[in-house]
Amino acid sequence: MRIEDYVVTLHRANHVPGAAEVVVEHPEGLRVGYTGDFKLPGTVVLQDLDVLVIDATYGKPEWRRPWQDEIEYLLADIVNEALMHGPVRIYAYNGKIEEVMILLRRMGVTAPFVLPAKKKRVVEVLERHGYRLGDFVVESSPECFEVKRGGWYIAFEHFFRWRRRHLAGPNGAVNILLSGWEFGSPYRRVGPRDWIVSFSDHADFTQLVEYVEEARPRLLVVDSSRGGEAAQVFASYVSRELGINAFYQPRES
Repeated sequence: MRIEDYVVTLHRANHVPGAAEVVVEHPEGLRVGYTGDFKLPGTVVLQDLDVLVIDATYGKPEWRRPWQDEIEYLLADIVNEALMHGPVRIYAYNGKIEEVMILLRRMGVTAPFVLPAKKKRVVEVLERHGYRLGDFVVESSPECFEVKRGGWYIAFEHFFRWRRRHLAGPNGAVNILLSGWEFGSPYRRVGPRDWIVSFSDHADFTQLVEYVEEARPRLLVVDSSRGGEAAQVFASYVSRELGINAFYQPRES
């Protein structure tokens, strides 16, 4: 699209549904790109840029998930196995919930989804834009009562309800927490029916390096608005190891 004298281009990013990267071209030819949040594969690597602004949530070398290419299949396998023993509850942040719903359908998981009323509105928007979420029912509806009585379904809860679930005791379901801060193994059991799965919407350190190596911008700005110290570490690494001029922004006052 053209905004005044600037050309703005959006590219698909593999993050939550609808995520995009942005390239802005100045009328005199300066090209600036912004990745936003992303992970690989599935994200277009922006190239031929004068400036690239990159997310670096996991910008430290120790923050690597070598199983990241397989984690989608592992998650689907865990869910399918759990459904053989009863309902499943998945705990994740907003956005990641929708991503996982789409992922499970793509992986052939057909159990109905149980959603809060607010999620129903989100799903309706996604389906208007071509995403297919399959069978779902709204929490507390008559249809939900029938689905729950059958004991074969997948419910979704916000990440912050995980701790409350533990305080409440067993709930009859297999409970799965999705966390990007698991680097020791792709998944681990933390209770008789509780699992933590290393599933993230952000590139790990290895993918960040891979992206920058392919993009080769003339200047790299590492977004430290959320990355904090990780952004500083990643900018230093890129300057030292890849020979690309890099710094982090914003800096602490």
